[in-house]
Amino acid sequence: MMGKRLVAIELKNLPPGMHADGAGPYLNVQESGSRSWILRTVVRGRRTDIRIGGLATTSLSEAREQAASLREKARKGEDILETRVIPTLKDTALIYHAQVSETFDSEQHGQNWLRSLELYVFPEFGSKTVDQIDTASLVEARV
Repeated sequence: MMGKRLVAIELKNLPPGMHADGAGPYLNVQESGSRSWILRTVVRGRRTDIRIGGLATTSLSEAREQAASLREKARKGEDILETRVIPTLKDTALIYHAQVSETFDSEQHGQNWLRSLELYVFPEFGSKTVDQIDTASLVEARV
């Protein structure tokens, strides 16, 4: 049974709370305004909430696709929590830097970009997986 589905154009105006998309994902809206997609499903007999992405990086259609895929795997008995490998921010940043380093104005610019991350970002967020970082955690880190 499918409930009311969310409409992409309305997502940024939803109030704080959990907003269901029919049989698909939920949009979790925090008081801070942070918005992330959550899949509520049963994994090996236990109800589990799995964060599948932030609204800024994961569209409604992508969230629906991921939710359907993960739910199907869970129904087949796969432990989707154990098999899901989520990279750390540092790992992701290093991969991204390697991919775009040729687009920097100079080699020095690329080195400075990476050095800034090493000094200011990695100490606070480098070891966190990318799914653990949202607007609220960024706001809390501001000093």
